[in-house]
Amino acid sequence: MENIVFWIAQGIGLVALTITFSSYQAKHRHEILSRQIIGAVVYVAHFGMLSAWTGLAMNAIVAVRNWVFLRKSTSYWASHQAWMWFFMALSIGMCFFTWEGYISLFPA
Repeated sequence: MENIVFWIAQGIGLVALTITFSSYQAKHRHEILSRQIIGAVVYVAHFGMLSAWTGLAMNAIVAVRNWVFLRKSTSYWASHQAWMWFFMALSIGMCFFTWEGYISLFPA
């Protein structure tokens, strides 16, 4: 059963990779960020199935960060420079919560 979950997770990871790569073909900021958000959410499922908590947490942060940046041109609250510092601090902080040793630095 564990082997099946691994291969399903790899398939989901391939879907996430395809979506993320397709963002480089987009011509407009909204389309680029939207595809990256979808790709990051799919990666969250991928890393969750692999029990790779650091990868899951970082991709969840990326999805939320890109959503805020997507709203930057239409919402005043999203254009504040404090968001950059918030997401940098959140990323560093999340590493402390999910740290399992130097193995956390490597992909799952």
